[in-house]
Amino acid sequence: MKQLFSAMLLVLMLTSYSQTEKKYSEFSASNDTIVLRTQKQKGGGLFLNGAGLFSQVADTVFSYTVKMPKNISNIYRAQIITDLTSKQRNYINIAIGTKDGKDVFIVDQNNNRDFTDDGIYIIKPMNWQSAENSVKCRYLISNGKKMVQDSTWIDLGTQNGDLFYRKNEHLTANFKIDSKSYTIGISEPFNPFTNYGDRTQFALINDNGKTKDTLLPSDILKAGEFVKLNNHHYRLVNMSHNGEYLTLIRENDFSKKTGLQVGMLAPAFKGVTVDGTPINSDNLHDKSIIVINSCGCGGDIASTDAYYQIEKKYRGRVHMLRLDSKIEKTEKGLQMDVEEKENKDVCNTYRGEYCSRTCYIIDKNNRVIDKFDSSRWQEYFWSSNISF
Repeated sequence: MKQLFSAMLLVLMLTSYSQTEKKYSEFSASNDTIVLRTQKQKGGGLFLNGAGLFSQVADTVFSYTVKMPKNISNIYRAQIITDLTSKQRNYINIAIGTKDGKDVFIVDQNNNRDFTDDGIYIIKPMNWQSAENSVKCRYLISNGKKMVQDSTWIDLGTQNGDLFYRKNEHLTANFKIDSKSYTIGISEPFNPFTNYGDRTQFALINDNGKTKDTLLPSDILKAGEFVKLNNHHYRLVNMSHNGEYLTLIRENDFSKKTGLQVGMLAPAFKGVTVDGTPINSDNLHDKSIIVINSCGCGGDIASTDAYYQIEKKYRGRVHMLRLDSKIEKTEKGLQMDVEEKENKDVCNTYRGEYCSRTCYIIDKNNRVIDKFDSSRWQEYFWSSNISF
């Protein structure tokens, strides 16, 4: 009798689990709201994960003690806050030291405040494209309602003499709408902590069997933007705090929306060039417009050269608008200094980040038709079918 009861209980549990999984993975085209459960993956996948300087993200004021190993010299401890937005502070504990003449690090992988049962890893140059040196660890984080156990992969590596830290993960959500299957990839590439938030990026990486092997600027979406599934557009409205759930809501009037996503109407803008000439986008729709974001961060000259070379290539056929900071006042053409107060609106709309290199192509009908990276413009124009 006990065996029969146990078998029946197991069947009920498996049935309940199957129904729960279907709830988050199988949908109909009639569903206006779709809630997806994500799966955490090692490494950045098609996304490139950024990092933070270890000294800037590590906390050295400790609220509890940990057990330190005895076979490491010059050892010191640091903590990585898992979530800066939470009132309750939780950490990933890391120790740095020297073993056999080599710089090493230890991660408290099982979050038990004890380094003696964890692996010892040599600090190597950061491999930005790989997860080979990533170390898996557990930590506590809020899911928006309560604290839960979670895990990620940690990288510590050097570049140009500095020590960098990053979480090296991305999320995927696999699901079906009617008989068509999709995968959405999710990343928070510029956040070295473990929560998901304002800078989360999304991309449709599998569209009913068509799998991407690289991501173009036009593929990368932000919260509030739209992904096209089964001939319908769905707005990416909500990502749970720890990345466990993603909510999509169907939008029936995408073609009437204004924004910087490909297919949308381009936002209007006004401003003034560096030589004092007023600009109003309403007066520029006799030709296509190319908005170039250039940036000299890290000695980059390619994104600046892009403006001059594309302007020369298409002179007279398009309006070329360049956005950057500290542009020389003697420069001619449609060049706008984003630090001027008259240009704050166009900066916030078409640039956003200080070091943006994302460029937009707007057709005569004021619709965004493509996006590209200014520092890779030659590659883009060589492979695209854009003509003016």
